[in-house]
Amino acid sequence: MIAPTYNLVLVLCSLVTAVVAKRCADLTIPVRVHARNGVFRNSIPHSNLEVTQFALGITSATSNFTDSSLVGYATVKGEAFISAKFCAPESMPKQPVVQLLTHGIGFDKTYWDLPYDNFKNSYVDVAVDVHGYCTLAIDRFGIGNSTVANPLNIVQAPATLSTIYEITKMLRTGRLPFIPYRFSKIVHVGHSFGSALTYGLVAQHPAMSDGIILTGFSLDGTWVGTALAAFDLQLANLNQPARFGNASSGLTSQPNMKNLPDGYLTWADIGANEFVSPGQKFVLSVRTALTKGISLLKKDFFAPGDFDLSALEYSEAHKMPATMGEFLTLGGVPASAPDFKGPVLIITGNEDEIYCGGNCLAGASPQLPSVLAGAKKAFPHAGAFEAYVQPNTGHGMNFHRNTTGLYGVMLEFLEGRGLGVGR
Repeated sequence: MIAPTYNLVLVLCSLVTAVVAKRCADLTIPVRVHARNGVFRNSIPHSNLEVTQFALGITSATSNFTDSSLVGYATVKGEAFISAKFCAPESMPKQPVVQLLTHGIGFDKTYWDLPYDNFKNSYVDVAVDVHGYCTLAIDRFGIGNSTVANPLNIVQAPATLSTIYEITKMLRTGRLPFIPYRFSKIVHVGHSFGSALTYGLVAQHPAMSDGIILTGFSLDGTWVGTALAAFDLQLANLNQPARFGNASSGLTSQPNMKNLPDGYLTWADIGANEFVSPGQKFVLSVRTALTKGISLLKKDFFAPGDFDLSALEYSEAHKMPATMGEFLTLGGVPASAPDFKGPVLIITGNEDEIYCGGNCLAGASPQLPSVLAGAKKAFPHAGAFEAYVQPNTGHGMNFHRNTTGLYGVMLEFLEGRGLGVGR
């Protein structure tokens, strides 16, 4: 058994105002975990110096650290509790379509419904209120208010993928707690590591999804090591002790994140965050930088940009950790999803450092118009494939100013491929 760190609590809430029409429920979903996890020779680090040794391994350009650390496999079985937020239009459509939203490393389920600046960047608001979709945003297994477990042996990509598979079955069969709907159409949307998990889902279980959108993602891992090096990884409980350490009592709305065990890791500071997460550029005056004492690493630190400093500060203050097991298994994506027949959209910011090296259009040609387009061969039987490069956008796409265009591309893609909502 995977012991939960808190009791099952189902809290239903209806958030209806004159401005926001969507109805939402906070859920804690019991799921079965059944996965073939890796067994690694690594020890869990107990200091940031030991974390650095681990980081040197996973960022090596000359060897495959995961392969060299792997000693075998073990079947992981048990029950976990996944924290989620389900949202539906005020008037439920006759043929509802649900989007299962999976966040990436450094975020939790609020990435899709950002409270920042009065929810002006909320994907859920647009998907639900404007386009009529239902959404289910989850905290990944081990993250946020979901069950915390051993960060090396248990919380790995295969285990998390098994929870997404189980939740998808619940949506399909009408067994999601307190949500009395059977969804005949399910779309999976991921960001970054969440996109890798979504890709893994349709590779292993092609009939589980009717369509996928992979954001902040490509199948070119050339630059991932550089990005992880820029993280300057640290133990989460030392990096933000008020949230993740033993000083966190009463200071967080996410009780599962208190007193995190060693092996939960996060990037060092706002500079590392800016390098790889929300993007490359933002508007910042020299005076503001000096006043706030912020030291960022990018050479184009003062360049004209496409998100506000306050968005970056919000992201850093609310960042989420990831586990050693996730870092060791995030590269284990399948070579292809040959049997998936639904439509596929890959959409990534042009300035994405992790999956495009800062320029998704570098080396573009008629045969390969972008880094993203190289993924087409992985979906030989997809009903449709589109690779879209979002301009003026970095990796953390939902934090940018031009999310209106981003969300429009995503939702219009679905509606144009038979996955719109029947009113």
